[in-house]
Formats: sequence, C-alpha cells, structure tokens
Amino acid sequence: MMTLFDIIEQAQNGAAKTNLASQFGLSQAQTEKALEALMPAFSASLKQNTRNMDGLASFMNALSSGNHAQYYEDAMAAFTGGRDEGNAILGHMFGSKEVSRAVAAQAAQATGLGQDILKQMLPVIASMVMGGLFKQSTSGASSAGGSGNIVADMMEQFMRGSMGAAEGSRGGSGNPWADMLTDMMGGMLGGSSSQASSSANPPRGEDVFGPMFDAGREIQDGYSRGMDRLIAGYLKGMDRSA
Repeated sequence: MMTLFDIIEQAQNGAAKTNLASQFGLSQAQTEKALEALMPAFSASLKQNTRNMDGLASFMNALSSGNHAQYYEDAMAAFTGGRDEGNAILGHMFGSKEVSRAVAAQAAQATGLGQDILKQMLPVIASMVMGGLFKQSTSGASSAGGSGNIVADMMEQFMRGSMGAAEGSRGGSGNPWADMLTDMMGGMLGGSSSQASSSANPPRGEDVFGPMFDAGREIQDGYSRGMDRLIAGYLKGMDRSA
C-alpha cells in the first residue's frame, strides 16, 4: 500500500512532480524537497482529524462524496479547479489559513524555498492527496461481495450511502456517518455495532488507512515531530473533534 509521498509520485501518470516544478518555477530537486517537507503536515492532519469515530466517519464521507480523482489524474484540473477544491480541503484539514501559513513557514525553513511558493503549492497538493487517497482506497472495490480490502469495501458502502446513514435512522449518535461506520466496523470485525461503538480502542484513521496516512519519505526526526506538534497544537486549540 502506498504512502502519501508515493501517491504524489504516481499522480498524473507519474508526471506530477514535473508538472508541479513547471507550474511553480522550481527544479525537480526543489520540488522533491518541497514535497518531503509538506507531506508530514498532511500526514499529521489526517491522523489528528480521524483520531475518533466521528472524525473518521466525516473524513470517509468527504472522501467518498467528492470528485477528487480528476485532480489526481489531470494536471490542468489540479492547477485550475483543484486550487479552489484544495483550499476547501486545507480548511478542513488545517482549520484555518493561519495553520497553512505556519506549515509553509516551517517547510521554508527546512528547504530554503520561499514561503509564498510553498503556500501556493499547498492547495494543489491537497487536491492531489485527496484524489490519490480516493483512488487507493477504492482500488479493488466490487459491488458483488467483499473485495478482501476492508478500506475499499467500507468506501464502497459510503459511496452507495447504504444502511440508511443519510437519514440518520434508528436514533443514532446524531452523526449518521459515524453510525454507519460503527455498523460496518461491527460487521467487518465480527462483533455488534454496539460493541464497535463502545470499544476501549475504537479505530482511528491511521488504523484503517494504514501507510496511506504516512508521509512516506525519510526526513529528520526532529522536523517531523515538530510538524506533528504544530498540527496537533493548532487543531486541539480549536477543540476540533474531527
């Protein structure tokens, strides 16, 4: 299973890095440095935002209901409509423009690249990340029985809106998508939905999506930990549950 860095490397038929370099006036080496510095921020925000059942359900709903694949496959779409979509994704992931500025500033210190360029790259990369996660998480999904890929099977059910989640039936938690995920986890893990909901260790995004939520390229541990603290500090300060 691919990591976030792998996902970007394979975007747009493997031409994403070249396209990003051309779009932002960078060399290939500079583009690679930028991606290495920014991927830990996306990894940290994905993990932080999906640390509980509500957050994980909200993320899967957003992933399954958007038209993200086009930004992963088509460079022109990524650099046009992908910017607006990417800014919306950043708003959900980071919570505010202040966080985006802080991420760009920290990446600029690590790479020597301009903070403004990195800030401009963020929404484009965000749209590619979501498109890549959608493509990877739906790979192997099949309407005829399970695919053997728990992420693909869960995503398929989210896309079909099964189990009456959209109506929030059966007097659930108030988050129909979290109720739907609880039901699916109970079934797929061989227990009841109530057991899945009350589990002492409910699934987190990184448990379900695995390496897809990892940055995927070795960088200095201190930098990676610093980005984790930056994202966690901002999101916890906003008292976000997702």
